[in-house]
Amino acid sequence: MIFHYLILEYLSGGDLQNAVRKREIPLIQALSYIEQICAGLGHAHKNGVIHRDIKPQNLLLTGDLATVKIADFGVARFSLADSPITRVGTNVYAPPEHSPMFAGQTGRLDVEKLTPAADIYSLAKSVYTLITRESPRAYSNRPIDDLPPAFRYEEWADDLIRILKRATQSEAGKRPQTVDDFWGELDIVRRVVADEEVSTVIKSRNVEPQPHVARGYTPIVPKQPNFEPTTDPEFRVDSPLEQILPTANSPVAHSPYAPKINISIGSNSNDGVQPKKKRVLRRFAVFSLCIIAFTGILYGTASYMRGVGILPQILSPFKTKTAVANTDIFLRSGPNADNDKIGLVTKNSKVKIVNTQNNWYQVDVVEQGRVRNPADPKTRGWLNGKYLEIDNN
Repeated sequence: MIFHYLILEYLSGGDLQNAVRKREIPLIQALSYIEQICAGLGHAHKNGVIHRDIKPQNLLLTGDLATVKIADFGVARFSLADSPITRVGTNVYAPPEHSPMFAGQTGRLDVEKLTPAADIYSLAKSVYTLITRESPRAYSNRPIDDLPPAFRYEEWADDLIRILKRATQSEAGKRPQTVDDFWGELDIVRRVVADEEVSTVIKSRNVEPQPHVARGYTPIVPKQPNFEPTTDPEFRVDSPLEQILPTANSPVAHSPYAPKINISIGSNSNDGVQPKKKRVLRRFAVFSLCIIAFTGILYGTASYMRGVGILPQILSPFKTKTAVANTDIFLRSGPNADNDKIGLVTKNSKVKIVNTQNNWYQVDVVEQGRVRNPADPKTRGWLNGKYLEIDNN
């Protein structure tokens, strides 16, 4: 017997469409999400996979809202496939190459094969939704050439319009041809937004977009199941119902390995167990289940409250966690980018983690990566985990 199944990660943070409806996402956070999407999409393209349905509903967040992952590759295809291009996706986000709106039409919108430019079109319209919190419905199957009134006078508005307009051109050849090119064009917007933190947040145009590794990720592949098939006709089950409750004529019922089920109704005083002992055992079992359930609820509540930052993470007093800074980064007075800068940690500095909250770590600087003149007197503060390589030994 052969079993086919899928195991999917549960992403409790929901999708980006739901996220922008519920709250305003800071632009610096939106750019972090965009970088992660570009990194994942770029990896797929390098392996010849075109997603074909990039949209905010298919971009899912982890529970701490720090990591975004691309989901639903159900209509993806290999870019080198010779089969006819089917019309799939969502009208608002799908490019003309495979938009359902153009199903059955022929002409210059048809292409010989799909390229990464198809996903870049959908990515650009998803970026519009992520930044403006509005659907690009007004730009269905046409380039984005404006922003909502609330964003038109931002310092970066003209640059963003230019970038999105090029990425949503109807002809695939006029768009950026790789995700790295699209991310590179966003460099000017990223620099304006980053302002004074260019060295700690903004990467060069020549650097590929980087993924964000979610907390708890492990590269270890789960142990593969070992299902031993059998060709014995006595174990063949023709009816799904027989798998649940074998009938008297069922082959399973006549198998020498079939379980023997005895059903009794009423009380039997000759079963060898005193009624009083039965009651004691029953009460003990119920009491044990209640204790287990109560402990599970307490543990789940504590884990949730730590995840949302209400309770601090509790580090083991017997084990000291250390990390290394992967770039120059400012020390903050609190676990948030809005807090004051109180010092600077240079690249390759060694730090000791003393506290954690969400993806922020309170650290003591053990050794600076390079000598600073004058030396910074501040040695304790908060750093974003994105800029730390944590030692898990």
